[in-house]
Amino acid sequence: MAPAYLAAQAVGEGRRSLKRTPVVVIPKVGQQMLVVFVVGTVTAQVLGIVLDHAGRNDVTIAAANLAGFAILIFVAHGVAWSKSVQGKKVTAKRPVFP
Repeated sequence: MAPAYLAAQAVGEGRRSLKRTPVVVIPKVGQQMLVVFVVGTVTAQVLGIVLDHAGRNDVTIAAANLAGFAILIFVAHGVAWSKSVQGKKVTAKRPVFP
């Protein structure tokens, strides 16, 4: 309970401090968890192969991790956008002839 209390104190009342930070992208990743999981497993394999060829040192591992984070965030937001577009009713305007 102590870590939860400290986290709640750090966030502040009304979660105002979370809305001003880059943390706002994380809930979208959680909402699209199935897609993120599947893409994450494939991405991990591909980045592992890249690291095998490039060599494993601190710089390449950090770059692979950052690339993986970016890919997962991009995919989550892309899927959310796609679902929002599919959910909207699209009607084509018919030309009016006199």
